[in-house]
Amino acid sequence: MPSDIRLLAAGFMLCLASSSAAQGPSEIAAAVDRVAARAVDSARTPGMAAVVVRHGQVILLKGYGVSSVERKEPVDPALTIFRLASVAKLFVATAAMQQADAGTLDFGADVNRYLGGFSIPEAFGRPITLHDLLTHTAGFDEWVIRYAVPPDSAPPSLETALRAALPSRVRAPGQVTAYSNYGFGLAAYAVERVTERPFDLYASERIFRPLGMERTSYRAPRSDSQGAVVAEGHRCRAGACVAASPIVSRVYPPGLAFSTALDMSRFLLLQLGQGGEEMRPVLSDSARARMQREQFTNDSWVSGIGYAFFREQRRGREVLTHSGGVPGFASLLLLVPAEGLGVFLVNNGGALGVNTEVVDSLFALFAVNAEPTTPPFGAPVSGDFAGQYLSTRAPMRGVSRFPGLFLTDRLSVEVVGEALTVSYPNGNAVSYRQVGALTFETAGGDRRIAFGRDAAGRVRWLYAGVPVGGASFPGAFARLPWYGTPPFVNEYISWLVLFPLLLLPVWGLARLIRRWRRRRAAGTVTPGSIPVRLAVALTLVTSAAFLLFGFGFVARSNRELGSGGPLLYGPSEGFLRLSHLPPILALFGAGMVVLAVMLWWRRSGTTIDRLGQSAVAIWAALMAHFLVVWDYLPLRW
Repeated sequence: MPSDIRLLAAGFMLCLASSSAAQGPSEIAAAVDRVAARAVDSARTPGMAAVVVRHGQVILLKGYGVSSVERKEPVDPALTIFRLASVAKLFVATAAMQQADAGTLDFGADVNRYLGGFSIPEAFGRPITLHDLLTHTAGFDEWVIRYAVPPDSAPPSLETALRAALPSRVRAPGQVTAYSNYGFGLAAYAVERVTERPFDLYASERIFRPLGMERTSYRAPRSDSQGAVVAEGHRCRAGACVAASPIVSRVYPPGLAFSTALDMSRFLLLQLGQGGEEMRPVLSDSARARMQREQFTNDSWVSGIGYAFFREQRRGREVLTHSGGVPGFASLLLLVPAEGLGVFLVNNGGALGVNTEVVDSLFALFAVNAEPTTPPFGAPVSGDFAGQYLSTRAPMRGVSRFPGLFLTDRLSVEVVGEALTVSYPNGNAVSYRQVGALTFETAGGDRRIAFGRDAAGRVRWLYAGVPVGGASFPGAFARLPWYGTPPFVNEYISWLVLFPLLLLPVWGLARLIRRWRRRRAAGTVTPGSIPVRLAVALTLVTSAAFLLFGFGFVARSNRELGSGGPLLYGPSEGFLRLSHLPPILALFGAGMVVLAVMLWWRRSGTTIDRLGQSAVAIWAALMAHFLVVWDYLPLRW
């Protein structure tokens, strides 16, 4: 199929119902086309595909650039197969809605009813339900290490993967949103269990084939004799793009699906209710409405979430979205139901920002429905709101916790005059005016945030939409204490590493000066006491071991988890060997504390020796504190 714009305008010149000026399909198509073409021309991504549907018609279906910088095949929107990443969660929610409609799944029941092979442990006095799983409110800890299998491997069975990667429960279900791939994998497994069909086959038989999505599949797509080509993912920087190593999700349903732009136009029509009678058997109108309406919100002031769909307001219109991103690919599905508008975008450069620009360009065509009328709060903005807030997606247990502090989304809030300024992970800073005791909005009213207090009345939570590739996830952020913020923790670990490197030369120099003075005074040198020599040796060994652990394990795990490195597949032999160091460090640290006490008790060595060993003992205690607080002692993967 040729890769050009299809404008189907037969009698189709409807204006946007609430716009001040009419916007026909050509203007909407041109807005998307312009940004997509510019992104490829500027080498922000090698290739891209876009489809736009409106009022039941495909008004744009186009490919841009190439599917691979090496193969140079042009992107064809009907034949080029892209990875969908987390947009695939919409397939999981659709499958769950089908089974709820059939009466085989109860969204309010304990999910353990549907698992069979294993179970979720009890916690917080409330079971996890499918409702919790599909709204990202189950309260699971984030799961990072062993998230993927090597690129040349096939994912294990869904039950095997879920059983092996069961995360901790760290919050009560239904408390706040915390994005969870594992939760959606569990929902897919519930479908698999009640239908007695592997989820990938179920999705093909009950969603893809009935909708005519001929080139959509889970796990591993392949080129075919009809000309279908699988796009290759890339990393692009400074105008150059290189192939990216694929990330093969161990729990596959939430993100390991593949499709074409043409196929996704069928899914857009289904979700807009514009596919006619032939699509109704796939998803009933009532199930579709239930999937899309708000099912949970962190606060009534801010937008919430449906079943998989993120909900937000753009220029006075309700917008439903879901974005996806893995190294090499970025995708977005967007619906504006009131306008009969659906958009799907995908690129093979991992360029989330490109999808954001397309959406911004699209909504610039829409007039604002109504000016916000919320009056100002009428009181000075309290400094209690200022601080740093960490996403609930950050790991709370295990060795991923320390890297998670630096790699997970974080919002910085400060009071500027009579407003709050919130700095987002994408670098944007947004000013909000106060309109309630704990609620704020932008001057135009399009963006809202809210705060929550803990039982003691302290500001504990920030609820805000998190912009991700043209979508906005209804995020919850926990306030960090001053000693838990990344700048402080970074300084803390830096001084832990540097302190022995600075102390030992100073201590050694002081000892040499003392020996030199004694030699001059008496002509002989008395050997140092055994406890002093042992203390110095133990300090040298412990410092070297801590440096090895700090750079070889902590810093390396930060790098690998931040770049999608091998640690995503599980710890290597090198990591496993280094994982034995924390208990050894703790043992040596205890020995240094004992030696410090002995030196003072026996008056061994000089005052300089005793002070030096005391400083080392304090360092050893702080080192042990770091290892315990960040789950390196005992080490938990």
